[in-house]
Amino acid sequence: MNETVKTILKRRSCRQFNKEIISDEDLLTIIRCGIHAPTALNKQNLFFIGIKNQEVINKYKDYLKDDIYYGAKAIILCFERFEYDFTSLNLGAAIENMLIASESLGYQSCWIHGSVKFDTEEGRKFLKELLSLDKEYRVLDSIAIGKSDNKVLKPLARNTKNDKII
Repeated sequence: MNETVKTILKRRSCRQFNKEIISDEDLLTIIRCGIHAPTALNKQNLFFIGIKNQEVINKYKDYLKDDIYYGAKAIILCFERFEYDFTSLNLGAAIENMLIASESLGYQSCWIHGSVKFDTEEGRKFLKELLSLDKEYRVLDSIAIGKSDNKVLKPLARNTKNDKII
């Protein structure tokens, strides 16, 4: 079996990270994989910010009033440059690329939807200041990335009831 297929089939969401730090090079590689995901009509309406600085991560989590990132040492925030009808499709492709890239580089990850709490005027202003953005952008989703505390993440059974080839 090819290595890409093996990586896709073994990837699992991780909800317990250890304290190992992800390298800048690996985090940038993961983000590049998100950037290279297909976008409808090649509009490229998304951008990504990787955060490793623990002070910034803590301020972000404090605003959320929750550690929805399970102690991950890196977070990638996914932003929308401009509204577009196919943003959710573009986002799904980009995040999946980054989740697979994380696994292939030896990290674990979890797709986190809690960033929607920032989809308010106050939330966008907070992120603009926290991340030194040039203007207020809408954050869509995020990814927690790090090394797992568990050596083996066991797969759950997949529902293949209606899958077939005709």
